[in-house]
Amino acid sequence: MFQLPGSGTILPAVQIPTAATSALNAWDGGYTTVRLTAPIDAIRVHLNGGVGATVRPQLAGAGPFGRWFAIGDVIQTYGEYRASRALPGQFTHITMATMLPGTVINVGACSALFGHEGGGEQAEYVLGPWPLLRTLDAHWSHQAGHA
Repeated sequence: MFQLPGSGTILPAVQIPTAATSALNAWDGGYTTVRLTAPIDAIRVHLNGGVGATVRPQLAGAGPFGRWFAIGDVIQTYGEYRASRALPGQFTHITMATMLPGTVINVGACSALFGHEGGGEQAEYVLGPWPLLRTLDAHWSHQAGHA
């Protein structure tokens, strides 16, 4: 088991030598490379490229099959999610992903980008089995409430 530094999130994974990242500035305080030993669930949102694609080529043309995923606690409103994951635009698709054992991912906290504070936990797919993706036909709430 691997606990993300500075977080309560524990992943079924083992730390391995650091792999390259496609966006060093996407990480707040660095990242760690792990190999999953059991499946984990994650969220992938598609942004249609937008402003992020003009300044970050790795975001262009990714569609729902991009390599960046939200992990950890993602029970947030739309605005909170965008801010914590430092997303450069409105998203057009929501995809649930199951990352399989043997998958190598970089993990850590999102840095502040695109005018957002960041801080959300993220994973960058590096290699191994491609995640199982389930696109959702759903709307993300823009409001919060109290239970």
